[in-house]
Amino acid sequence: MRFLLEMQVSDGARLALPAGRQSATGPVRLTTINAGGMAHRKVADRNWTAMPTIPANDREERLLYPPSTAATLNLAATAAQCARIWKGVDDGFAHRCLMAAEHAYRAALRNRQVFAAQAFPGSGGYGDDDLADEFYWATAELYATTHRLELADALHGMALHASPLTGPRGGAAPPRWGRSRPPRQAACRHRSATRRARNW
Repeated sequence: MRFLLEMQVSDGARLALPAGRQSATGPVRLTTINAGGMAHRKVADRNWTAMPTIPANDREERLLYPPSTAATLNLAATAAQCARIWKGVDDGFAHRCLMAAEHAYRAALRNRQVFAAQAFPGSGGYGDDDLADEFYWATAELYATTHRLELADALHGMALHASPLTGPRGGAAPPRWGRSRPPRQAACRHRSATRRARNW
């Protein structure tokens, strides 16, 4: 969590970022915006690291990638959750997390369409141009932490709030927990080991 907090842009920082929808074929249009509170989306190599390479032997230059709205909302959500977890354990850290979450959430509301830039050769693009789920998650985590009524109202006003949990949204396939199951052979080995342990 401390690493994520360090990825947050300082107050008052103005950065040239690809705000708004971008052309798939034309040049990237950069707009100078108030990026204070936003989160840089990743740190990654300039070029793909040769495989296999242990981290200590990685000689590629490491880059700090530009902020995006999705990364900012992810910070807001995880920091709000962190504030709940650490409250009563380390109140100072919990307060720091909550302040970062609130700041990130306001920044995301202010800059709703700063999408992850993709034209980099050293790591995955992780493109996502539908941020409805990130907005919902961040709002829900902040509401769970602060119980502020305006956040509850915001949640009720989001399309995801009333959408079915099992149905597709926007043409995308619904999540299926079956994909997270271990392979059948591994599951059989696990059951066999469990039976042996019980018989022991």
